[in-house]
Amino acid sequence: MKIYGIVKVGPKGQIVIPAEAREEFGINSWDKVVIFSPDLAKWFIVTPQHTFEKLVEKVQEIQWVIKKANIDLDN
Repeated sequence: MKIYGIVKVGPKGQIVIPAEAREEFGINSWDKVVIFSPDLAKWFIVTPQHTFEKLVEKVQEIQWVIKKANIDLDN
């Protein structure tokens, strides 16, 4: 895990993503980011929209494979 910095939340709820993180993840001015939290988590993740979309695609592929293989994840 890498920490890029600690940022303050401004009066309008805005944060500034540190330059090093923006460069590493290819985030440019006016790009969209997704803020999400795993179920029951007390934290959230900020990720570029294009990265989040790839994650969703992979999860959907895994769900399809599980369904086709008739795997029961509840047991």
